[in-house]
Amino acid sequence: MSSETHQSSARLLERHWVAATPARVAVLNALLRSATRHLSAEQLCASMLESGELSGVSTLKNAVYDLANLGVLARVLVQEKNNRTQTFYELANQPFHRHLYCV
Repeated sequence: MSSETHQSSARLLERHWVAATPARVAVLNALLRSATRHLSAEQLCASMLESGELSGVSTLKNAVYDLANLGVLARVLVQEKNNRTQTFYELANQPFHRHLYCV
């Protein structure tokens, strides 16, 4: 992880008045590193664990959910064929864009 990415994540949390815990910073770093920038909680956790994050999976998932509830992350809900909804997360400060999914 670059120190620039880490600093960007810490500044983003600071702008939202959110404590920069290691798990929250790891979530934001994973999103900033991702080419797609739309990841499920499971994909975020897998990415963080692959990058060497030492926090437990439940801690990482809680950080994802906390950041979404605090408005740092935005939830993108996608209806699946089997009447289930898949949730993806992205940074909330992105310019307006549409989400189109083929089902």
